[in-house]
Amino acid sequence: MAFTLLIIVVGFMYKYFPTIEVKTGVVQASSNIAHSQKLGVFKAKYKPNIKILNLENHQFEIIEAWDEYVWSYKDMRGNVDTQKESQFCINFQQEWLDSDSIKFSSPDAKNIGFRNHKILLSNSDKDTIRLHVTQGKNLIQVLFVKQ
Repeated sequence: MAFTLLIIVVGFMYKYFPTIEVKTGVVQASSNIAHSQKLGVFKAKYKPNIKILNLENHQFEIIEAWDEYVWSYKDMRGNVDTQKESQFCINFQQEWLDSDSIKFSSPDAKNIGFRNHKILLSNSDKDTIRLHVTQGKNLIQVLFVKQ
């Protein structure tokens, strides 16, 4: 009974007191360009010079690439806080399964991160962004050009 009452009170407070915010501060990345645009953090779309990366035993297709403001959720309603820095996002069709043998780097980014089917590059607000993909002796340079 007490748990049910607690749920009702929390629901009431959420609906009628929207100023109650839960600031997470956890940096997020949009799932795709449409999501980035919906959140209002989209900056620019990029086109890769190579869409399919052929490595030793793997093939990866680049679906889309974009630049967006660094952002985080600021409350339970999905409102976002944006920062002045940007992050460059690259979506792949599939996740790289053998990640120990595939190396990603970029001379145009301060940091590089990975999340599911996505690569994130920090502070890479440029017209052309280079991504180096290495597996064994194979090196592929992908150029992403702002559209």
